[in-house]
Amino acid sequence: MLRNLHRRLSWNSSRLEGNTYSLLETERLLELGEITEGKDSMEAQMILNHKAAIEFMVDSVDGQLFPPRIEDKFLSHQTCKTSFPVILPLRNFSCAI
Repeated sequence: MLRNLHRRLSWNSSRLEGNTYSLLETERLLELGEITEGKDSMEAQMILNHKAAIEFMVDSVDGQLFPPRIEDKFLSHQTCKTSFPVILPLRNFSCAI
């Protein structure tokens, strides 16, 4: 179950940020460490960072019910930025949630 969560949530979270990896390419990256030829290495790093943030949140739950603590939200956001320079603007399109 967690493997599926890592794959799909990492892929969708990255896709919302403009990442062009397909779900299959994301699965190969997460399971086999294969970086897709012809793609920017920053896209692979983004997916790996999202996976690390998801793992952090799952590990942080520790029997708690939602909502997560504000500290956990901040740390998961920091995890997403690991080895990933922040270049402004972050998006060139609007994101409605």
